[in-house]
Amino acid sequence: MSDPDFELKHEAVDELKRLAAHPVQEVERLEKTAVEGRTAASILIIVSGIFVAVGLIAAAMYGLVELVTWLVEG
Repeated sequence: MSDPDFELKHEAVDELKRLAAHPVQEVERLEKTAVEGRTAASILIIVSGIFVAVGLIAAAMYGLVELVTWLVEG
């Protein structure tokens, strides 16, 4: 009997290797996989996507605040 945690980690590592090799095609494939929910890594794909999106929004907001601060103090 195999360990589900090991399988999940192994699958996530495989996904990252494919993502590094062919980023555009992999993002499209991962979107389909996450929507279908076929694999154990689907939840990790969704959570990673949310994390990246929130990080980009936070970085943009931080940059905007820094710009406003620079303009006001300038």
